[in-house]
Amino acid sequence: MRDMEIRGAGNLLGAQQHGNIAAVGFAMYAVMLEEAIAKAQQQEVPERPLPAPVVDVGIDAFIDSAYIHDEARKISVYQRLLQISTKPELDDFVDELIDRFGSPTKPVERLIKLAGIKERARALGMKSVIRKDERFYLRGKMSRRWRTGIWALSAKIFGNI
Repeated sequence: MRDMEIRGAGNLLGAQQHGNIAAVGFAMYAVMLEEAIAKAQQQEVPERPLPAPVVDVGIDAFIDSAYIHDEARKISVYQRLLQISTKPELDDFVDELIDRFGSPTKPVERLIKLAGIKERARALGMKSVIRKDERFYLRGKMSRRWRTGIWALSAKIFGNI
């Protein structure tokens, strides 16, 4: 924080802005700040990516110690997994996992499958995919993309999770 004051960040993250950051969250605040700066500089405002949908299908999906022993590496892999927003990114990620750590264990396979469901749901503009009492609930604004994309998502969900 002190470094930012010296370099001229001023009061962007200071006490007066704390309430704004707390109200919308740091990530959203950073996006809003980026948009405001772009508008002030009369630049093109970057397009916001679709928000990540909530996916809760009631299965255990995680990186087990049999696959990655080091806790710091696990955290790094989880962080990378959270950043994935497209199918090609997911495919590259899976290839890298296999190159670095070998064939995924069953819990890691389920985690990869869940990441695929999340990516597909995001691409369709869904807000959530919830499994409750043997039923699936899909939330989001219906669009033409749903008509074609819902079948691909269904295949991911109803395949062997």
